[in-house]
Parts: sequence; structure tokens; C-alpha cells
Amino acid sequence: MRAGRLKDRITFRRKATVSNGSGGLITSWHLLFKTVGELQMSKGKEVIAGGRIEASAMGVLSIRYSAVSADLSEADIAVIDGETFNIRSIHDPERRKRRLELLLERGVAV
Repeated sequence: MRAGRLKDRITFRRKATVSNGSGGLITSWHLLFKTVGELQMSKGKEVIAGGRIEASAMGVLSIRYSAVSADLSEADIAVIDGETFNIRSIHDPERRKRRLELLLERGVAV
């Protein structure tokens, strides 16, 4: 993976439940880590759900392998240029612990 191709700035977030100080709980997204990567989007699609049109798009994000990136899960989200993406799958394509490829989807409920 060449450094010059890693042009997208990515923030990964994880959902956490914390006390609100009044005995209740609040669920929010907390910063997991920030990194750079390369996002390649594919064609989007539109579906009719509940009487309205919903658009979504898939993409593949390549990032460097690290101790923190190895801890990512499909329950986390990626934020790239202000857009939120769900992580659909994560794998190490070469099985050499050098990079990870994440299948991302935007335009769907988080």
C-alpha cells in the first residue's frame, strides 16, 4: 500500500452507553481512532421502502493494519468527509497484517 494513495481522512467511532448523571443511560458514538486510507466507491442503488425512495452506496476502504485497526468490528462506523458509513465486513486480503479492507455502506440507518 503506497502512502500517496492514502488521501482520505477517516474517523472510526464506537457506540458506548454512559450514565447521564441522573440515573439514566445515554447511548452515543465515541472516538475510537483516526487514520488515513483510500476509499473507492462503487455504484449506488435506490430502493423503495415504506413508500419512499432510499438511496445507498457501497465502497471499499483500505487502511493500514495496526493494533487499533485490528480491533474494529462491524458494529463500528467510519466517518469520511462528514459522511457516515456502516462497516459491513472487515478482512485482511493478503493475511500478512499489512492492510485491512473494509466494505462500507452509506445511506442506511446507523
